[in-house]
Amino acid sequence: MIVRAWLVMGWEGDNFLFDASAPPDRNMPSRVTPSIWLYCKPEHEEQVYGAISRQRVLGTFTGYFHFVPDQKSRIQSVFDPGPLQLEGIRVTQLDSEDR
Repeated sequence: MIVRAWLVMGWEGDNFLFDASAPPDRNMPSRVTPSIWLYCKPEHEEQVYGAISRQRVLGTFTGYFHFVPDQKSRIQSVFDPGPLQLEGIRVTQLDSEDR
């Protein structure tokens, strides 16, 4: 799957993709704002996260969608990333919000 979206890099792997039609709110993502959690397996981290130099970027993300309905099986962090996740394998066409 290929997705054009804003990426907001959070703390401790809380990285979320938002609709590309408008930059996300400057505040940390909340449960109210529609988002998809982006994560990478170790073999893809350098290609995805290594290409990103800012905390907020607009990019084209390639990966695989996963639906993880059971909260207990999702990664435990400060907040629940939700059941829809994109396993990123590549990012291209990066553009910062400072255009």
